[in-house]
Amino acid sequence: MENTSLGNMRPEYLPFVSKRMSGMIEIGSIEQIIQKGRQIVIIVGNDENEYVFTGNIDELAAYLDERFCRSVRCCMVNLSRIKSMKDNCVEFFGGRKLYLGRDNFIKLKQRYNAYLNGLLSVPGTDLHAIPRG
Repeated sequence: MENTSLGNMRPEYLPFVSKRMSGMIEIGSIEQIIQKGRQIVIIVGNDENEYVFTGNIDELAAYLDERFCRSVRCCMVNLSRIKSMKDNCVEFFGGRKLYLGRDNFIKLKQRYNAYLNGLLSVPGTDLHAIPRG
C-alpha cells in the first residue's frame, strides 16, 4: 500500500478526497479556501469548479506556503492570486470578489502589501517600475 503522508506528497499539489471525487489541486491555482461547518470549499481561479470535502482548514496549513494567509477565521486567500484590493473588496484574477469588514480588510491589505514589497525586492526583476498605491 502506498504511503500518502505529507512527506511523500509533492508540495505543489493539495490532495483531496470526497464522496464524488478524489485528486490533487495545484496549490498555485487556489484562490480561496473556505471552512463551512465541517466542509472545506476550495475555489480555483483557472476553472469553474469548487472542490468540496470534509476537513479542517487548519489541517491544510501544512500543505500551504507563505502565499496563503487568513482573511477571516474561516477563510484563507492566496496572495499571489489577488488582482487588486480596494473599498473593502478583494478581487482575484479569476474574477471572483471577496468583501471583508474594515478591520479584516486592513489586516489583509497590510499582508498583501508586504507580499508585494517582497516581490519588488527580488534581484534581477524590473518590478520596481510598478506604481505603489
